[in-house]
Amino acid sequence: GVIAGGKWGIIDLMGTEITPPVYDEIFPFNQQGLAWVQKNENMGIINLIGTEITPPAYDEIEAFNQKGLALVKKDGKLGLIDAKGKQISPPVYDEIESFNQQGLAIVKKESKWGVIDTTHKIIIPLLYDEIESFNQQGLSIVKRDSKWGVIDTTHKIIIPLLYDEIESESFNQQGLAIVKKDSKWGVIDTTHKIIIPLLYDQIEFPLLYDQISKQLGLAIVEKDGKRGVVDKVGERIIPIIYDGSIELSTISENLIRVTAQMNEKWSNFVLYIP
Repeated sequence: GVIAGGKWGIIDLMGTEITPPVYDEIFPFNQQGLAWVQKNENMGIINLIGTEITPPAYDEIEAFNQKGLALVKKDGKLGLIDAKGKQISPPVYDEIESFNQQGLAIVKKESKWGVIDTTHKIIIPLLYDEIESFNQQGLSIVKRDSKWGVIDTTHKIIIPLLYDEIESESFNQQGLAIVKKDSKWGVIDTTHKIIIPLLYDQIEFPLLYDQISKQLGLAIVEKDGKRGVVDKVGERIIPIIYDGSIELSTISENLIRVTAQMNEKWSNFVLYIP
């Protein structure tokens, strides 16, 4: 770099001027041969031959991500540019979260959330009060007007927005989700079929749920201060009579070890499920 009159420019090893000294600051070139520059308190990007691929027009420009996109900020709003300096999204968003492996990013504008892709196509309209990250099954828990539901990446409504809560760890590998409505908890699947009726004060999947069995769909339930275990067809495997903790662990494919607490005493037994 070279400084003249307090301004920065670039010359090559032979002293040939690549960029005239017009910038307030030039930052080091990255591995892609791009350098961030500052001019009149605005940020831009130049390449190795001094061409402004992004004119100094932004308050901030972040590093490029794995999708080849960089967040830009102007007047408190966020947008996106690509590595060629093309504006993918104008700076209109209050938040842009990281793009996932499918090339989708959750965005916020005027207190509403939606989803865009790497071309700034609106995948999910900005209609929601909250949107959680898509899981491995391509499902996202969303909130609107104080009610929760589930959508997929095409904006298909998988679970109608009817519930007061949907646990954020839903859905598990069996496609079951713990939900709450009118102060009672139950379990639904991805077709919105009621697996365990919404009758309980509390429901939790066992800590070792996936190791216990990928078919049983066991859930520990609580009602009126008592605990028991219900399976995915709603049958009570263990009566709701215990006033303390219940723990489940795998012995074999058909045998489950149960440790249950009653009157501050622990009981251990083996549950056979054909």
